[in-house]
Amino acid sequence: MSLKIRIYSDFVCPFLFYWKNPLMEAVNGKDIEIEWMPFELRSYSTEPMSLNNECI
Repeated sequence: MSLKIRIYSDFVCPFLFYWKNPLMEAVNGKDIEIEWMPFELRSYSTEPMSLNNECI
């Protein structure tokens, strides 16, 4: 019976890339299944900030 690890992560979060490769190397060759599940930190889009003289 294989071990299944379910990971919830925001796919656009840059911190995912810090631990994804070490995790995949650790489970390589083992009877472990990784299941990636979405967890959006911000599911809505924001309007871009306008550049004006007050910002500069």
